[in-house]
Amino acid sequence: MSRIGRAMEAGAPPHPDSLTNLGFQMTMRGYDTGEVDEYFEEVARSLRNR
Repeated sequence: MSRIGRAMEAGAPPHPDSLTNLGFQMTMRGYDTGEVDEYFEEVARSLRNR
C-alpha cells in the first residue's frame, strides 16, 4: 500500500489491472485478507475512474 501511495504522489499511479488479484497470499497477524483484497479493488476502481 505504501508503494501505491508513493507512486501516486510521484504522478505515476499503477495501472488498475495490476492491482487485480493482488493481496496477501497468507493470513498475517492483524490483517484480514478479505479487507486487503477489497482495498486493492477500491484503489483499482478509483484509478479507472480518473
